[in-house]
Amino acid sequence: MREIKFRAWDSNIKKMTYDDFTISPKGALSFYWQKDQFNSAHSHLMQFTGLRDSKGKEIYHKDQFKANRKTYTVEWNEEFGAWEVRWVDVFADGMEAIKLDRRCMLKYFMDDNPKALVIGNIYESNPQTND
Repeated sequence: MREIKFRAWDSNIKKMTYDDFTISPKGALSFYWQKDQFNSAHSHLMQFTGLRDSKGKEIYHKDQFKANRKTYTVEWNEEFGAWEVRWVDVFADGMEAIKLDRRCMLKYFMDDNPKALVIGNIYESNPQTND
């Protein structure tokens, strides 16, 4: 059976929580340390993908991890109904740099990159694109 769980980022106090919040039927977040409902403009809910990195750390939506000297970000692809990784490749073409947005299904990517490690997420870290 697939494990369904979430974590939430409170950008007002810059805190990630895994169990100190509730989600209303309308999708509003409430954190236990606040009296009122959380302002959705400052909250970010992330779902567990069901996968783990090479050290067993859970991979969530918006996580970033390293593999092949690059940084990848986990996203949800609504069109395909699947988790994917996204990254940018930069190529030199004469005097211009060409940036290509790339993507791959997360499960296939993890199978091909068994040493990939979660290094943070887009809210708590800002890693470089390349080493």
